[in-house]
Amino acid sequence: MSNSDLHLHRERQERARRFRQPRRTVRDAGPQSAAGDAESKDASAQLVPGALPDESLRTSSPASSAAAARIAQRAAARRRRSNILVKTLLLTVELLLLGAAAYGLLQLHRQTKPVTFELRYLIPNEADLVEAVPAGGSAALHEPVELEGYTFLYWERPDGTPETEAEVTPAQDTVYTARYALAFPTEKHIPYLSVDEDGVVGVNDPVTMRELVSILYDLLNLDRTGNGEFLDVEKDDSCYKAAATLKDLGILQGDWLYPDDRVSRAEFLELLSRFYPAPTAAVSFADLEPDEESWPAFCLAAERGWLDGDTANPAEDITRGELAQIMNRVLGRTQTYFQPDSAVGMILDVPPTHPYYADIAEAVIPHTYTKEEGFERWLESAPLPAHEPGLFFVGVRLHYIGEDGTVAVNTTVDGRRYNECGEMTSGNNELDRRLWEILESTVDPESMSGEEMLRAVYDYVAGSFSRDSDMFYPVGAEGWANEAALQMLKDGKGSSHGYAALFYELASFIGYDPELVSGVVYGQQTQFEAADGTEVRVPGGYMPHAWVEIRGQGLSYLYDAEMEAKYNGLRSFYRFYDPVRFQKGYRKNIS
Repeated sequence: MSNSDLHLHRERQERARRFRQPRRTVRDAGPQSAAGDAESKDASAQLVPGALPDESLRTSSPASSAAAARIAQRAAARRRRSNILVKTLLLTVELLLLGAAAYGLLQLHRQTKPVTFELRYLIPNEADLVEAVPAGGSAALHEPVELEGYTFLYWERPDGTPETEAEVTPAQDTVYTARYALAFPTEKHIPYLSVDEDGVVGVNDPVTMRELVSILYDLLNLDRTGNGEFLDVEKDDSCYKAAATLKDLGILQGDWLYPDDRVSRAEFLELLSRFYPAPTAAVSFADLEPDEESWPAFCLAAERGWLDGDTANPAEDITRGELAQIMNRVLGRTQTYFQPDSAVGMILDVPPTHPYYADIAEAVIPHTYTKEEGFERWLESAPLPAHEPGLFFVGVRLHYIGEDGTVAVNTTVDGRRYNECGEMTSGNNELDRRLWEILESTVDPESMSGEEMLRAVYDYVAGSFSRDSDMFYPVGAEGWANEAALQMLKDGKGSSHGYAALFYELASFIGYDPELVSGVVYGQQTQFEAADGTEVRVPGGYMPHAWVEIRGQGLSYLYDAEMEAKYNGLRSFYRFYDPVRFQKGYRKNIS
């Protein structure tokens, strides 16, 4: 390397060294003398060897001073924010300490002073009742407040549910609201059932919802129309006013009334239970479990003496007779057995011997009364009129009025027996029930003639059973109609004796005077056994047979439902009179 190159290299090293040294800024210290400035410049030149001529001027320029000022301002702002945060933290700590101190004072106050809770009772149109109960203590619910024309139901909790406990232990101030239902007036005995134009009340007829809501509305003695609505009740419906008002009162619920549906015993008692407080004791029923919806209503009815016995029959239809009996007990009309029959008149389907007679009379006949030693005696009444003598139907049940104007009961007239209710009877309750069920589905005494009804029951017998030839009775035997007819209904099949017996019973129940015949008809068999196992003797070429004969227009007409079933309608055995066939084919005896 040459001397010139070496000199250049050293010069570059020196410059690099000078630039790596930290810069020193000469701050403006205020006005100085020219001499001072000169000295400062000389010093700068000495401190920074090889610096550019204007190096010292750049470090002390106005732009540099402004930047320094901004830096200082930012630092001051950071210090202010830091101070605010610290003050906020200190204030929060102070508030927490104050809260803790207040809580401690409250606890100390509670420990030194007893705490009580307030029970407030709200009663319509009355001043509030207020009671104080110490914390942890208990209190009996306030006694019900009686309001005229209303029945107290229960105290309602703030959440809208009934208070079921007689004694409560409050954990806070509590408000109870008294709930009431309209009460049935009991002093005035207004009628709530009626008879039809024939004087029939329909004691065994089921009650519809339309009838029931109208009865309850009438008994409440209301004269107003509520705003309640049902989707199946129009404003021109006979029960609209009653249904709308009872819904407003909370007695009826839901959006559908089903006015034409029959009312069950359970539905009837559930409606009545909404007028009264809940039962205080459980009651056992043979056919009702405690978890069933209607169980409380039946317990209430038993507790209040509305029901008899331990059988509820909740699903059965409530009849008009049963409704009258229960409602009279609800209304306190229990002493109704001392009015004279002349004060009642004639209720065609409820003679004085009928079990529901007194209750129906109380429910139907307008009257005034007085009570003597707890017994009700009628003073004035509007008795029902008498009727012409003869047979008459109540539904499909046959009755009879004698020449003296009284209904036949517990007697036999013209070969027909009548029970204590004045209904024609076979003498067997089960058979009666089955016969009435058949008649209800096959005939209508109001719209059908006697001949039309007779043909209807004949067709029913001929077309509803299968033929079985195992049951026979001796020729000329009597008194077997009930047994054979009931067995036919139970088995669904029978011999000619079963067919004939059932048609005989049905014809009698619609007012005819049939004759039941156990005889023979020409056939092939000669040996048979009777129903009791004994041999049935018949002449050669004949077989035991039974049929029914009914007289008309001076002739005896023959009806053979079993033969009708055998030939399936291809040959008619309804109401025929053939002297040759009758004399040679059908024989009443074997002599």
